[in-house]
Amino acid sequence: MTDPAAERPPFREATVDLSAVRRSTAALAASARVPLVADLGADASGHGAAGVASAVRDGGAAGIVVWDPDEATAVRDAGVDVPVSLGLAAGAHDLAAMAGLGVDPLVSDAEQLAAALRAGARRIGVVIETGAGAPGIRPEELPALPDDAWLLAGLPDGGDPRHAGAAAAIERAAALAGATAGRPRIVAAGGPRPGGAPRPADAVCIGPELFGVSHARAAVPEGTVPAMTLWAPVVAVKRVAGGEGVSYGHTHRTTGPSTLVLVSLGYGDGVDRAAGNLAPVHLGGRRYRVAGRVAMDALVVDVGADPAPAVGDRAVLFGDPAAGHPTAADWAEVLATTAAEITIRVSGRVRRSHR
Repeated sequence: MTDPAAERPPFREATVDLSAVRRSTAALAASARVPLVADLGADASGHGAAGVASAVRDGGAAGIVVWDPDEATAVRDAGVDVPVSLGLAAGAHDLAAMAGLGVDPLVSDAEQLAAALRAGARRIGVVIETGAGAPGIRPEELPALPDDAWLLAGLPDGGDPRHAGAAAAIERAAALAGATAGRPRIVAAGGPRPGGAPRPADAVCIGPELFGVSHARAAVPEGTVPAMTLWAPVVAVKRVAGGEGVSYGHTHRTTGPSTLVLVSLGYGDGVDRAAGNLAPVHLGGRRYRVAGRVAMDALVVDVGADPAPAVGDRAVLFGDPAAGHPTAADWAEVLATTAAEITIRVSGRVRRSHR
């Protein structure tokens, strides 16, 4: 039986450019100079972990970390043939189920570690406490680990006295976890950052930057490009007079005869309600701002005296800057957040398309 939803055009879509994911991964892998582990947390920062897993592998990722059992299952079902680790497990039942799929555990306390070892896990990841305040196992709590074990460590940038000794903690953990000849691999969480101190690591674990966005306010690393384009069609066009109030509360009024355009994206789709009168929208080859408050299922764009778009024309909230689109970073700037948080907020109601 044909699925009607698969036949009709998208009503709202997040298009993910897999070639951009491959290019960004390759650029990050080249700059790291050690193997890269792809952190596909938050469903690959909103890009769809199963949909992008092959692209990060093809770009040079030597392994993948996910933080949800369903996402781990989806990545394995996609046929990705690099090591996959699960960072959050609810208990022994999750560890056993994931072991059956060939998904390795990444544990952050002694009880989880003991359960994973009892389950016969070999290629096990251990989160090490380095003084940064996040959960992790202290080096002195480590038992002898299997030969294929690896240590995930959040090594902060140099110059911060709060984290003095973090690198030493990692080296101590490695020494306590196994013989010198078989020392577990150290994987640095977060990868290289501009201006950061060199990280004493055998591999780096990098997340949102694989998709051209970041959890930081700083620019993304050179060679990475945005992969997601969030767009929806115009669903209504209305000509109005000057002084017309727009959307709830009339926080925007037209300054003269104008055309108002209704776009089928709202806060039910993950568009921040604070975007009203601030965030950019690309429509008809021009850039406008969201007019008035964002509604649950739609937003309005005031195109003024410009030529009116037609119903069905595409409105892009953020996407490829080479095409003139605003970026998730542009949205982040006006909303005082980060680009990764913008893409992560895109809800499951928005269709993901990987191309």
